[in-house]
Amino acid sequence: MTNEFSKLKINDKLLKALEVEKISIPTTIQQRTIPFIFNKKDIIASSETGTGKTLAYLLPMIQNMDIDNKSLQVVILAPTYELVIQIQSQIESLISNSGIKISVQPVLGSVHIKRQIENLKKKSPQIIVASAGRLLELITRKRIIMHTVKTIILDEADKLIDDNNIVQTKAIIKATMKDRQLMAFSATIPDNSKEKLIELMKEPEVIIIKDTQVTTLNISHEYIVCEQRDKIKILRNLAANIKNLKAIVFLNKSDDLEILNDKLKFHNLKVDCIHGSWQKSEREKAIRDFRSNRINLLVASDIAARGLDFKNVSHIINFDIPEDPKNYTHRAGRTGRAGEKGVTISLTTEYETKFLKKIERKLQITINRSDLNIP
Repeated sequence: MTNEFSKLKINDKLLKALEVEKISIPTTIQQRTIPFIFNKKDIIASSETGTGKTLAYLLPMIQNMDIDNKSLQVVILAPTYELVIQIQSQIESLISNSGIKISVQPVLGSVHIKRQIENLKKKSPQIIVASAGRLLELITRKRIIMHTVKTIILDEADKLIDDNNIVQTKAIIKATMKDRQLMAFSATIPDNSKEKLIELMKEPEVIIIKDTQVTTLNISHEYIVCEQRDKIKILRNLAANIKNLKAIVFLNKSDDLEILNDKLKFHNLKVDCIHGSWQKSEREKAIRDFRSNRINLLVASDIAARGLDFKNVSHIINFDIPEDPKNYTHRAGRTGRAGEKGVTISLTTEYETKFLKKIERKLQITINRSDLNIP
């Protein structure tokens, strides 16, 4: 059977890598962006969580590279440690399965800077996947030279150009030559973010995919009304009664993550959480255990889980109702991927149901009430 990516002029080596991952049909965002990337256009692209944005830029980016040129050619910026590692892993998978020889290295603030400098000397990466703060520090120290960079990609671009990060992001972009290609990808790009990005680019193609498939076709939406004090009991009940449950449990506040995690562990549930302030090794272990099914509940906030991609997530459980409808989309889009079915369950007090109704209207979805008896 013909791999549909061939119609987008993806070469045979990368087609082979896609076949290993059983990917043969490009998503809408991939169809729309890949031709422009091949033509070296600046791009602002938005599409829902789970629609294949990472592959949309990685495939043509790798194919566009000069493999024989061992200098740094590509910089990919991401706002969180976990997303940097995830992108790094996807690149390594593509080059390993395709046989393409490219050197890639992560640059993260959580790693000792002297060791990082030594690794950069030894490996001379052609691609760097980085957090903005540490990359800028290494550029300032003249340990990374940016004038050979041909492509910069901002993943979760709206986060990278918010008030907390825009100064660093701009400084990194300005360290490159003016003829470089700049691409920005995100699940959501508000108008003010789009305006900031346009100022940094050369006549960019703006591609906004308002694809509601993630939140409608593959995912059913339910809510359970209860008292706030009963939410943990209901969560325990769900864990005990749903067969093959693999769920991400979302809270609104990072401060509450460890409290809920500890309470669930007390009841012997297979659970862990990812917290932005945790040591790298702790976050890595929680993510690794969830991916390998050693735990089946992962407690997270929207910030801590931003950009993370997990396979075979059966349920999303909103322990707290998201304050912004777009966060509901981000959460829900982490299940029901690759043609699988998924379920989003929101635990809501009577007062919180009004926020849920607002989400229904905004996203044009139906969230059905589900009754659950508390033992």
